[in-house]
Amino acid sequence: MLVLLVLSSVAAALIPIDRQTDDETTSSSTTTTTTTAEAEGKLITRRVSSAAPKAPTIRMKVGDELRLIVTSPVPNVVEIDEFGDFENVDPNFPATFDVFPFGAGQFDVRLLDPPGLVATIDVSP
Repeated sequence: MLVLLVLSSVAAALIPIDRQTDDETTSSSTTTTTTTAEAEGKLITRRVSSAAPKAPTIRMKVGDELRLIVTSPVPNVVEIDEFGDFENVDPNFPATFDVFPFGAGQFDVRLLDPPGLVATIDVSP
């Protein structure tokens, strides 16, 4: 039984997977897409604290990705209402957001209870 298994494995390794007959014709095409550095967005990483005396403004452009990390000395919930995102935050576990804005505008990052502004995301075209 073991000999048959070894022989069948060797035979399978030697037989080409894609066999074509003389009657078959194949065609293939390759598409190459070239992108420039300006067409691709940047990864922006920001860390903000809910205990900061003034909420910072985070500037970015449409197409950029924002990795936002929010820390807090007390448990709370952080939300970015316009994106429908919310995350729990406490002193040991920051809230983390990956934001991909598809349009320009200003978007507030807020605490829920007690309410408060943590940051503003300013997206330009």
